[in-house]
Amino acid sequence: MKSTSTTAVSWKKQSGSVSKFLLSNAIYFVLAAIFLVMVMINPGLLTLDNISFILSQASTRVIFALGIAGIIILGHTDLSLGRMIGLSGILVSSLLQNLDYPRRIFSSMPRLPLWLPILGAMLLSALIMILLGLVIAKIKVPSFIASLAFQLIVMGILSLYFDYVNDSSPIGGLDDGFKAFVQGGFMIGSVRLPFLVIYAAIVTAIIWFIWNKTNGIANTTLCLRRNIGANCSTEKIEKR
Repeated sequence: MKSTSTTAVSWKKQSGSVSKFLLSNAIYFVLAAIFLVMVMINPGLLTLDNISFILSQASTRVIFALGIAGIIILGHTDLSLGRMIGLSGILVSSLLQNLDYPRRIFSSMPRLPLWLPILGAMLLSALIMILLGLVIAKIKVPSFIASLAFQLIVMGILSLYFDYVNDSSPIGGLDDGFKAFVQGGFMIGSVRLPFLVIYAAIVTAIIWFIWNKTNGIANTTLCLRRNIGANCSTEKIEKR
């Protein structure tokens, strides 16, 4: 009798563990099912060239998503991400135009090294995000409202830039080195691996290190794994 009772309890525990696993990973099973249906409809999706193309298209989104995920994990949100990406892109592309391009925005500016505009865009974006963080942390403005306001501010700056600096013209004639940096890749056998995939992998490794090996974010991640809920940003949990 005791053996039967023990077996029933063990079965319930296993059943609960399986149910919890399925619920926790339901989104992955749904995505896998959708992918399998798509492959059945069009087997060409599994070609190496197509996989390389999909990875290239997804790489930039991976980088954006990793940036915003940390904010969401800490219990906030950021509606200004798209505008900040646009600001950085416009700044870099405006400073990295070919010298012989007839509609060059800064015609008297010498050719800049590739890293300088990229670093400048990163620093400008970081400065704006620091200001946004201060508004949220010090003035206690909700992140939804603060990021919405910053989004509108950045959109206004971009509108003024296109109206008065760029004369409402598209930004073209990009530097060949810049295009190679963004659109380039290398061959592995007969398959082309885009540089964007490498950049996304590097950013993923950096974010993984920050989330798992630094105290603040790692404790929050541990909190989420324990299913404590939405108060993880304020929970003080010792790492084990």
